Amino acid sequence: MKTNRRDFLKGAGLGLTSVVLADYGASGAIRPDAACEHASVGRAGGGNPRDVKLNVKLIYYAMIHSSLWEGPCRYSEMTLGPDGERAEARQKYAETVKKFRASLPPEAHMLEPVYMEFHENTRLMPRDLRVLKADMDQVDLYVLRGYNLSSHHEVYFASALNELCKTPIVGAGHHGRTLAAYLDSMGAEGYAEYAYGGLNKLIALLRARKAFRQTNMLLITDIGGAVKGPGYLRGSIRDYDDLKSRFGIGATLVGYSELGSERDRILKDPAAMAEVERLSGRLLQQAKAVHMDRELFKNNVLFYRTIRSLMAKYNCNAYSINCIEFCSSKLAMAWKITPCVAFSLLNGEGFATACEGEIGCLLAVKLFSALANKSTYMGNLNPFQPGPEPPFFAPYFWVNDAVRGKADFTFGHNVPTLKMEGFDTPDLPFEIRNFVPGKSGKSGWGASFKVDFTKIKEKTITLGRFNPATTKLLLTKAEVVGMRGFSSERCSTETLIRVEDPQGFHLRTATFGHHYVMVYGDYTQDLKRMADILKVECVLHAA
Repeated sequence: MKTNRRDFLKGAGLGLTSVVLADYGASGAIRPDAACEHASVGRAGGGNPRDVKLNVKLIYYAMIHSSLWEGPCRYSEMTLGPDGERAEARQKYAETVKKFRASLPPEAHMLEPVYMEFHENTRLMPRDLRVLKADMDQVDLYVLRGYNLSSHHEVYFASALNELCKTPIVGAGHHGRTLAAYLDSMGAEGYAEYAYGGLNKLIALLRARKAFRQTNMLLITDIGGAVKGPGYLRGSIRDYDDLKSRFGIGATLVGYSELGSERDRILKDPAAMAEVERLSGRLLQQAKAVHMDRELFKNNVLFYRTIRSLMAKYNCNAYSINCIEFCSSKLAMAWKITPCVAFSLLNGEGFATACEGEIGCLLAVKLFSALANKSTYMGNLNPFQPGPEPPFFAPYFWVNDAVRGKADFTFGHNVPTLKMEGFDTPDLPFEIRNFVPGKSGKSGWGASFKVDFTKIKEKTITLGRFNPATTKLLLTKAEVVGMRGFSSERCSTETLIRVEDPQGFHLRTATFGHHYVMVYGDYTQDLKRMADILKVECVLHAA
C-alpha cells in the first residue's frame, strides 16, 4: 500500500526542514553546517561491530638439531637425530593445529597456519619469515607454538617477526613471559600464553579492542566542530585528532541541513518508506502497550532510518546527537520526534550510541558491548535521597516502593534497549510511550521505549565511563534495586542502584562527568584488563 506521507507526518510538512534552518540562519542562532568543515575517518567503521572477528594465525616453529650430540641442555635419551626430530615435529604440528582450531572461541577467525623449521642457534632475520607476508596485513594476533623451543628461540623469532609486522604475538608455554617482557622492552606488544586469564580470554579482549579501534562516530551538530576548542558538548571529548592518533577512532560531523535533506530524500523514496512502515508496524505490534498516537510513533522510526542512512553514507558505526542542540533547532518540534527510539534501536543492534553528544559514554558503550556481547544503558547518575519527588517530574511511578531506602543513586535516560540481556537473546518486553505530553486534547509526541528493569533477573551491573580526555576509565560494580518512571512522560526512566561506598564513588565521579553507562553483569576485571591493553588508566572503585 502506498504511504500517505502527509498523514504520516501529522502536519510536519516536507518543507519544514528548509524553513526552520533558513530561519535560524537568518537569526544567527545556529550557523548551518558549521561543523562539516571537520570530518575524519577511522580505520574502518560502517559495518556492525558485532561482526568483528579477531584474525589469529598459528605459527609452529620447529627447532631441528643439525646433528647428534650430548650436553647440559640435551641428554642421550632426547637425541632422535635430525630426521627423527623432523618427523616427530610434523606429527605434533598436525595435532597442534587440530586442537588449536577446536579450542578457538567464536570471536576468533583462524587464518592458515604455518609450519617453519630452523636449526639451533639460528639468529632469525625478517627475510627468513617472508613466507608470512602472504596474509600479514590480515593478522591481528600471532600465536607461537613449537617443537624443541627454548626462551631464546622464542625471543629471536618474536624479534624478527616484530620488525616485519608490529603485530601482537603470544608466546608458547612459560617461555612466553620472556617473550612478552622482551617485546615490551622494545615498545612492542607481546603476551604470555595465559595472560589476562588464558589465551581465549586474551582473544576476547583483543577482539573488543579491535572493534573499539574501528569506531567511526557520526555526530550531528552545527555548533560542535572545534577540534581542540570547546567540545561537542561541554564536558565531553573535544580533541578528535587525539582520538584518532591514539586509538584509530574517527569522527564525522554532519550539520542539521544535511540531516534534514537526508530525511526529505527518504520521504520521497517509496522503498525506504516501506522499510519505515514495516519496522514501525513490527514494533507497534510487539509492544505490550502503546500509549501514544501510532502514526506519530512512526516519525521516530523515520528519524532512525535517516540516521542509519547517514551512518552508511559516511561509513560510521556509532552515533550521537546533542539533544539540547537538537531541541533548540526546533526540528524535533517540527518533525514531532525525540531521538530516544533511534538511540535504543541502534544500540540494540550493536551500534554504539550516546545521548547529548557524550563521547566519553559513547566510547564506553562501544567497549562494554564488545566485551559483554550485550547492549548497554546510558543515563544521568545522581545521588538519591528518599523524599517527595520534584513537581516537574511528578508523578513518578515506583515499580517497587519498598526499595526507596535501599537506593544510593538514580540512574537513567529514556533509552533502554531491548538486548540488555544479550544480543543473541529475545527482545525484552517493552511499552511505547510519548515523551512530550499532549496539550489541549492533542496526542503527545516523541517516543521512547519503557522497559521494566525490575523484571530483569540479573541484578549486578558494571557502571562506568571515560573521562573527557579518554586517559582514564572509571568502573564500579553496582546492583539494580528498583526503578521509577515506567509510566511517566518526559525523560523519566531511571534505575535505582546501590553501590559500595556511595560517597566515595560520588567523589570519584567529579573528574569524569554526570553521564554513565551500565551493562548487566560484573565485567570490572575484564574492563580493567582492557584498560591496561589500551594504555588507559583504570580507576576501579570497590570491586
